[in-house]
Amino acid sequence: MSSHRFYPTERLKSRARIQSLFAQGQSLVQYPLRVVWELHVGQAAVLPAAAQVAFSVPKRRYRKAVARHLLRRRMQEAYRLRKADFLAQLSTHDAQVSLMILYIGKEALPYARVERAMDRALAKLLHKSNLA
Repeated sequence: MSSHRFYPTERLKSRARIQSLFAQGQSLVQYPLRVVWELHVGQAAVLPAAAQVAFSVPKRRYRKAVARHLLRRRMQEAYRLRKADFLAQLSTHDAQVSLMILYIGKEALPYARVERAMDRALAKLLHKSNLA
């Protein structure tokens, strides 16, 4: 049984890497999520983990921190539960990926909708990057 933990090495924290992600990365939208990613295939270890992920909810739309944290936790949980399958696909192609997942919904949707969107977004990412 694989571990469902979300390890600190899997968190994208580097300001330089996040800036390069937005400058050179690709994006896709699966409402209410927008995923920006940069794929590294067949290179020597560029990242400390196979996938590094950051989550963001806009302060402009959700003024209260409680609402932002709730949505960020929902995104993190949905990713954490699908991470094992996603990483298995990456490892078969010797690939690493940096991800930034942004919540773009106008209202706070329930966890089930965020979970479904995360599942579809990760599948779409694998398909667009020819790893599926």
